[in-house]
Amino acid sequence: MPRRPSCNSRFAGPVDRERDFNDFYRRELYRTPNIRTVGWIDVAGREFRRIVDSSAALIYPSCSEGCAGCVVTSLHAGLVPIVSRESGVEVRDFGAILPGSTVADVRSAALDLSSRPADELRRRSRAAWQYARAYHTRERFAAEFRSVVERLVRGPAVPLRVAA
Repeated sequence: MPRRPSCNSRFAGPVDRERDFNDFYRRELYRTPNIRTVGWIDVAGREFRRIVDSSAALIYPSCSEGCAGCVVTSLHAGLVPIVSRESGVEVRDFGAILPGSTVADVRSAALDLSSRPADELRRRSRAAWQYARAYHTRERFAAEFRSVVERLVRGPAVPLRVAA
């Protein structure tokens, strides 16, 4: 698949602590002209805001998560999620689930999203933000946690409900 100069990516995360990952993807992380590896980013900082303001999506091909906090943070920032099923975050119609976590899968999803009209990207961004505000807040977590604890105290006769 040809390189799209208009598609630029930033790879954020503590890649320096993952030597095997860093070594295996060295070419993609450091030798691909339109990918910049920035390392760990403080989500409360200016650099994160600058990246979000110039980005349309988060691509997160995880292999194992309960509910990926970085995906939830990105939803709150209005980024369109392109994630693996293993990220543990529902993306409904505003995001995309990667069929696999290969470089080809990621490239294909990025190219597909970049070909979408600006109005669609704005709609998806807003829907991602609205979903995060409805399902991924401290208040929602506290209410769900309280509900689970109350059910546990009442005993095993009450089945646990998994939140959306």
